[in-house]
Amino acid sequence: MAELQPHAADAFAGNTCGICQTGIEVGEEVGTCPACQAPFHAECWAENGGCAQYGCAHMPGTSTAEAPTAAHTYWGQEEKTCFDCGQQIKVAALRCRFCGAVFSSNQPLSSSEVVTQEQVSARRAAAGRVAVGLFVAGLMPCTAPLALLAGGVWCLNNRETIRKLPSQRRVMAWVGLGAAASSTVLMLLAALFLGS
Repeated sequence: MAELQPHAADAFAGNTCGICQTGIEVGEEVGTCPACQAPFHAECWAENGGCAQYGCAHMPGTSTAEAPTAAHTYWGQEEKTCFDCGQQIKVAALRCRFCGAVFSSNQPLSSSEVVTQEQVSARRAAAGRVAVGLFVAGLMPCTAPLALLAGGVWCLNNRETIRKLPSQRRVMAWVGLGAAASSTVLMLLAALFLGS
């Protein structure tokens, strides 16, 4: 901190201290900033730790205190149990440091919830493969009747699963079923009219 240059208060009487914003009276300890010559009370200068004028070289430095960081928690829990090995790990961990099991989110899950999630994702993946197969089979005229029959039954039994498929797979299932229906109808009409 730079030293305040002392002056007689009479020379600055009537001026305002830049720190406390009060008038400087005769008889007070007053000084000026060595860089910008702004008048201040000596007590204000000492308390502030330097000049109060914006941009002055003798302004006190800002302290960059570390912002307190809270531990990563989930509903107040700081640790969760690994569903694979049973060890306690941090909630924020997406991989167990003991067994290497990978978590899909930082939300604590029980082993039954993990199994349920794995089963649901496996069912969705299988339904996606069936949708692609139905699409391909529905586009080929030789397999269209079979695709219409088997795909129609599958679509009726798995409407909820189909609804949750990604849009591309969902469209493939319905387009494959539609193509199978139209191919089958065209083959039946061709057989009726060309066969007679």
